[in-house]
Amino acid sequence: MRRLKISFAIVLMLSQQLVHAQFYGNGPDVDYYNQGISDIKRGDFQAAIDNMNQALKLNNKYSEAYHDRGFAKMSLKKYFDAIQDFDTAIQLGLVRKEVYNNRGLANINLDRNIEAIGDFSKAIELDSTNSVYFKHRGVARFGLGQYVDAQKDFDKTIHLNHNDPDAFFNRGYLFYTIYKYPEALADMDSSLLINAFNVDAITTRANIKLLLKDNEGCIIDCNSALRYKPEDESLLLQRGIAKMNLKQYESAIGDFSTIIKKNSQYAQAYFQRGNCFELQNNLTDACLDWREALKLGYFNAMMKTKPLCGFPE
Repeated sequence: MRRLKISFAIVLMLSQQLVHAQFYGNGPDVDYYNQGISDIKRGDFQAAIDNMNQALKLNNKYSEAYHDRGFAKMSLKKYFDAIQDFDTAIQLGLVRKEVYNNRGLANINLDRNIEAIGDFSKAIELDSTNSVYFKHRGVARFGLGQYVDAQKDFDKTIHLNHNDPDAFFNRGYLFYTIYKYPEALADMDSSLLINAFNVDAITTRANIKLLLKDNEGCIIDCNSALRYKPEDESLLLQRGIAKMNLKQYESAIGDFSTIIKKNSQYAQAYFQRGNCFELQNNLTDACLDWREALKLGYFNAMMKTKPLCGFPE
């Protein structure tokens, strides 16, 4: 699906939403609930769960407490438990867009994209002006390979909120996945105009520029991203390939050698360094690197080793 492997997936912002910032009323169940909300606000999710448990012991029909306990559980990555709480909240009549959005997020984190699409669609039915719900549904559709429908959702997200850098990134990444590189590049540019520090967008744009043969642009983006991720092997590989395309062979060999020093199992780094040696008319070292790439399972190296090195026979 992708021509170059990258280390991140399409962006999913966890736009979780509480039903209430505080609940006004009398009784110890409400007191425990409000304390749980305070716990959530300060990021103590286990304390929030404990207080919601106390509220539910006193009132097992407290739908908001089920939802917000689910919210706290999801924040601790307890997605199955969170879904059970969201289910109970809905069964008790808490038919709110926030509940469906949050259950959808729990489902998507479990790769249950079909269920997630249903949840986000329900949230959209309840509020068709919230761009976040379209963005989340687009991510779920992307996960199922429903690229046409995912693009429609990202288009709608951008229509509703033209200042969302992740919406442009998501659509650009979708275009990148289906080999629409000029469109992908335009969206990455738009994402970075809004948030210039999105390293994933810089990295993806570097990849796209390499595929579009903009080697200088690729090197600039790789240098920018490497300031934030200096150990990133994929960035070093991209930069090395771009340098090789520009006939900067020694510098490219330096990048590939840096990768190999960090990770001696990185087959493609051996292969590309071998290509550099070949372009320098150094077949001895080229064959050594291609042989190593082949041993590591990079079988594209055979296209070089068989005619130029005489192995495998």
